Amino acid sequence: MFGRKKKNKLTVEDIALHFCKVYGYGQDGITYKNVNSALVMAKYIEWSNNTYIVLNSKIATKEKRKNDRWEAVYFSEDILNDSSFVSLMDAKFKKETKEPKAQEVKEEILLTPTKIGEYFKVEAKEINRILIELKLQIYDKEKGYMLVKKDGSSCLKNSMGIVNNAYEKSSIKWNSNILSNPLLVKAIKGQPVVSKKTIADTKPKRTFTKSVYIEVDRDKWMNEWHVELGRLQAVGTDAEIEKHLKRKPSSFRTERGDMVPSKNEVILANALLKAGAPYICGEVVKGIEEVIVSDFYLPYRYLHNGSIKKLDLWCEYWGDMGASYEVNKKRKRDLAKKHGFNLVEFPASTSEDMTTRLERILDNHPAIKATGLTFRELNKAHSELVQQLY
Repeated sequence: MFGRKKKNKLTVEDIALHFCKVYGYGQDGITYKNVNSALVMAKYIEWSNNTYIVLNSKIATKEKRKNDRWEAVYFSEDILNDSSFVSLMDAKFKKETKEPKAQEVKEEILLTPTKIGEYFKVEAKEINRILIELKLQIYDKEKGYMLVKKDGSSCLKNSMGIVNNAYEKSSIKWNSNILSNPLLVKAIKGQPVVSKKTIADTKPKRTFTKSVYIEVDRDKWMNEWHVELGRLQAVGTDAEIEKHLKRKPSSFRTERGDMVPSKNEVILANALLKAGAPYICGEVVKGIEEVIVSDFYLPYRYLHNGSIKKLDLWCEYWGDMGASYEVNKKRKRDLAKKHGFNLVEFPASTSEDMTTRLERILDNHPAIKATGLTFRELNKAHSELVQQLY
């Protein structure tokens, strides 16, 4: 929930983030809905005919965002010091995060993987492996273990546990309710916990349809998938395209535990992880009418001159999958040029080491050059901001 500033004007996301920092909570402590509710109560805006109407033009203005179909309401920085608005935010926030009575407070028992292993009579190493497979934690060779949020990014604390940074490599202490987590219990007992749609390895698999097993050739499947995508882009609806994109074959597992469609994307994902870059696999490009799924979405947030800046990168690893694939590649390039979103292209495999290649391509990308930072410096700035917010 990071906002974007425009000439000293604030979005509701910026305001929410400001009050998160004021109250000492993470970025999800106060949402834009909380802010909108307080702004309506303070009579700066009102909701009418499925849109917000500005009531106080000295504080708020309505403008059309660049490369966006919708108008957005921006607020003067004076809103942060407006006593009536601040008091409303304070009252609403405290009401939603009301502390329990003293006698109701219970000390949470935190468990290490060793203690969890003793409970289930399993080695701690196996517990860690299962927790990574369930995407409850990730492991970095240099930093250690980190918790995982719903969007796949790492965090230092959530409802499952807390990261312990007391040693050179971080570890996780889990809340005692992890012992009754149904996915963990099933995994330890050897029962399947992976989604039915997930293909667990690189070998051809059998799919089950009406009691008939059919052997699937992955290359043929990928080619047919791209042919159907080309047809839908020509005559299908956005809903049909989006539904088809969600069925993209994903047969290869990355070090972080994500499933991706090709070995080359595994190599790129692992290089991003090693570099400390924030990335999400298979994300739909935001802010445009057309439906495009990018191979990797890099949502960078970093501090510059005291304010939080936003940089979104959409990475594509181009393969060689025939005519229909080339049509989809051209479409993505054309839409990136039309809408101005930051497309980062990785050509087909070369002999160059992926880590070196990744750094070279991103260091020379115009969007990163405009920040005045290198790829490594941008990763460090993003990581430092995330640690401050958590």
